Amino acid sequence: MPTKHTKGTKKEEKFELIYFGVFSCISWAKTKNMKQYDWNREDKRTTTDGYSREVAVGEKVMLAHVKLDEGAITASHSHAHEEIIYVVHGKWQINLGGKEFILEANQSLIVPPNVEHSSLALAETLAVVATNYRPEWTDNSDFLLHYNTDNHLWAV
Repeated sequence: MPTKHTKGTKKEEKFELIYFGVFSCISWAKTKNMKQYDWNREDKRTTTDGYSREVAVGEKVMLAHVKLDEGAITASHSHAHEEIIYVVHGKWQINLGGKEFILEANQSLIVPPNVEHSSLALAETLAVVATNYRPEWTDNSDFLLHYNTDNHLWAV
């Protein structure tokens, strides 16, 4: 025998409306910051001496799409952010805390916070790097880390 649906009390109906309204606002808030990035376009990419990067920026995390020419460098540095490096293809040497790691396709490395690290692309490389939000990646103010003085010799 089918059950008969009865209308709830005014209090229950009001709760359902408030719940639905709050849920709708939360759903909208979760989608308002959604953004699609197309790394096939080159117009927003920053490039310094064979190190090319474009970033996808969220509220608290960012993802960098990194293209490296063979010989591209990252000078030794450390920072308070953790990074996860994933190599899509190529060969990237990472010097991390006094140890050398060679990453190739489908290999990852976690760079802990405050650990000195540097890198050298041993072949043309495509990698993805995840980290906390870092404004220097969006405004390219860290370009000196990728500046190779060997490419800029001046005659005297």
